[in-house]
Amino acid sequence: MRKAKGFSVLEILVVTFILLVFVGLAVFYLAPQRRQIKTEDTARIVYNMMRQARLLAITRRIYYGVVINTNATSQTITLSNSTLNFTFPANSVSLVDMGLLANQTDQRIQLTNIYPRDVVINPSNTSNYYIPAKTSFPVLESNFSDVTFPSGMFICYFDPAGRALDSATESGNQIYRIFYFCPEQENKGAATNTLNSATVLGLTKAITLYGATGGINFWRYESPNWKSNRQ
Repeated sequence: MRKAKGFSVLEILVVTFILLVFVGLAVFYLAPQRRQIKTEDTARIVYNMMRQARLLAITRRIYYGVVINTNATSQTITLSNSTLNFTFPANSVSLVDMGLLANQTDQRIQLTNIYPRDVVINPSNTSNYYIPAKTSFPVLESNFSDVTFPSGMFICYFDPAGRALDSATESGNQIYRIFYFCPEQENKGAATNTLNSATVLGLTKAITLYGATGGINFWRYESPNWKSNRQ
């Protein structure tokens, strides 16, 4: 009888090596795209949450709040014009029904979305993320303030007129802000004064918030300017 032929150990090792090479190349080329997808998803979570808060505030004629917690741990706080304590999960964006502010006891968290931990919202100027100059935006948006997150939190309120305010009261200040979204893995290392390829990939999404109208706009970075994605 003729013996059945099989694969030699060397042949198996060669095939395994080739497969590992292809897997490595796939991970190398797909990882940046995966980080970009997560970054864009996070930006859209914030964008959609703010839009929903504004529409609900107008249609229901009550205040709605949007709370962004960028901390790695849950945070318990008391919102404007409320007597209740709310706990917001780590890396989350929440929609809060401010209820009838007269009694200050019927506020509730209506919706919470958790975003990936490796997405950074508005990195500070002291971190190793280079943010393009605000002049890269059109004239109106270039005058907006960069959002700062005291204690890793950002809170805004939409009133029945649709305005974005810093408190749930008619006397609240209108909020004009720019939000940036970056993958954590991009542009690590020493901060630079010029855009490199990692930064261009890393800083590709932004949101602007218009206090007087409560309007929200979505942006993508295409060097050397930010360009609007009309939603």
